[in-house]
Amino acid sequence: MKRLFALIMIFLLSVPAFCEPDNWLWNNLFEEGTTFSLNPKRELIIVGAGTAVYTTDLILRGVSKKNEDSVPKAFLDKNKLNGFDRAFMQPYSHNLDKLGDVAQILSLATPLICLTAGTTEHFTVSIMFGETLLWAQGTKELLKFFVSRNRPYMYFDNYPSESIESGDYRESFPSGHSTLAWASAVFTSYVFTSYFPQSHWKLPVIIGSLSIATATSVLRVASGNHFPTDVLSGALIGGLTGFLIPFLHKNSIYTKNGTRVDFVPVSLENGSGIGVNLSF
Repeated sequence: MKRLFALIMIFLLSVPAFCEPDNWLWNNLFEEGTTFSLNPKRELIIVGAGTAVYTTDLILRGVSKKNEDSVPKAFLDKNKLNGFDRAFMQPYSHNLDKLGDVAQILSLATPLICLTAGTTEHFTVSIMFGETLLWAQGTKELLKFFVSRNRPYMYFDNYPSESIESGDYRESFPSGHSTLAWASAVFTSYVFTSYFPQSHWKLPVIIGSLSIATATSVLRVASGNHFPTDVLSGALIGGLTGFLIPFLHKNSIYTKNGTRVDFVPVSLENGSGIGVNLSF
């Protein structure tokens, strides 16, 4: 799955070159868009911080011996689980596991709607989605490392041997599939409605993208890979990331009374950050 993540990141950087063949990519990189726009300092902050989170996880995994611990020889005690998770836990299912992978891939593809629906800021959308995936991936991987929760299938007798060998059996919280699926779904919904607030396709896009993310989460529980609290936490992390990243790139937000809110990068003596500008 991590290889898939890397391929998606490469794809996102290559899509704009095909969508806008008449423009030289780097000449228009930070050009002001009509709805969303990129800014060198803001992107440096977002990408730099996201990379730091992801790199921290990789370093910790490199120096840790956690996955070399012995697997519990006896069945884990279900009675030690909370009642909510215990009520929905399932043994491992290979078919449902693979079906969940397919659902996640479909969810990761939903932002393509924003690139093919008549928008002109293809590179901006691609970079925003890349940043969204970077933060979602880094956050959920770091949490998996620190929480170290056994997956539901470890409470049954048919757990997958490859998961034991890789140490993946101890990374149930949060659900990575749900995190990335909901990040993609919320990103797609927010960006599409920002570009086309009056479109008749707005509701179908929202319902469709969120339905695929929901299906992904349900399949992760049904396949025995996750507890309900794992997928709910993943949905929360992914949803917040999918909303906040494009929200910070929007040129302006208007409230009902006409107040304008702009998010702009600021430079201080001790560093940089994101500033909020209010216009009345």
